[in-house]
Amino acid sequence: MTTVRIFAATSYGSHTPMTGGRLRREHLLAGLAGRGHSVDRLTLDARPGPASGTRSLVAAVDLRIAGRIRRADVVLLADVFTAPLVPAVRHAGVPVLLDLCDSPYRLLAEAPRDTPARWAVQVFASAQLLAVMHGLVPMVGRLTYISELDAQVDRRTVRRLPPHSLVHNGIAAELFEVPLDVDDRGYIGWAADWDYPPNQDALRWFAREVATVLPESVLDRVRLFGPRDPLPSLGRARGRLRYAGFVPSLSTLYRGAALLIAPTLWGAGMKNKVLEPLAAGRPVLTTPAGVEGVPVHIASVVDVAEADPRTFARAMEAAVQAAPSPGQAARRRESVRPLTWPSAVEAMESALRAVAEERLDRQV
Repeated sequence: MTTVRIFAATSYGSHTPMTGGRLRREHLLAGLAGRGHSVDRLTLDARPGPASGTRSLVAAVDLRIAGRIRRADVVLLADVFTAPLVPAVRHAGVPVLLDLCDSPYRLLAEAPRDTPARWAVQVFASAQLLAVMHGLVPMVGRLTYISELDAQVDRRTVRRLPPHSLVHNGIAAELFEVPLDVDDRGYIGWAADWDYPPNQDALRWFAREVATVLPESVLDRVRLFGPRDPLPSLGRARGRLRYAGFVPSLSTLYRGAALLIAPTLWGAGMKNKVLEPLAAGRPVLTTPAGVEGVPVHIASVVDVAEADPRTFARAMEAAVQAAPSPGQAARRRESVRPLTWPSAVEAMESALRAVAEERLDRQV
């Protein structure tokens, strides 16, 4: 692809270092710049959600930003909360790609509505999606998703959904260098962004229902990792759970683990917490929700247990008692070998090329 001028809008704000969206945007934009493209980045200094959506509306009427858009060959809107910029981009006549990554409708459908407050939040989110997904999204030239499942969920709901491409998340190269010998005396690790609602729900469920039926010998090996200590929010339900802090090096985190768990109850996209340990050759135990959208050849090397407290507890006990297998560790690593950040950047570059070429075809 010849060098292109990319105007990229991202919503950030108070993201933690383990936020999947932050990792995706930083690696993709840095990778595009590293391949020789010019990236003019607009960062909306607000957490993804209503705040960043409002910032996008303000940016859409800013004449200085309009000038930056007109100088670009293609516009990359890095998440759904930057969609209010679409009319301004269309007015400038510049092709635009929107990276939805996860399906907004998949996330909405799986979100719990078990309290009046949550029900109200989901009703408000539904109203927002109606305007964005049915009004703004059909105006873009192309979408990108992390999985085909996410794309198909939206395609069943939005009649005029634009063409889409798949751009996977990458896995840090260092994880493929972690020695494959698993220490069966290591800890049981759970690494997550504890500010993300699906992770908060999973932790509450685990603390209140799974931990109470786990043998103490297994529970005492569980370590929680992340930028923030989630245990105070659990109150007395924290029990014997331990927070081990934030480990900047994922290779260090996974090297010491005998098992990684991801007791996911709901969500969208593909879970980094499931894929990354596989690159290190470590066994991963999750729920059926944890492997939704994951290619079959990868899901086949993941241990999956139903989201039933006793079933998940028995699976944890069995997993830590199983003898480590170098052959299984190697198969886990090979299953995710193609999921590198350079290959993700190439996929995004191809999607940008497609949206630019589709515009040229319409002009002919």
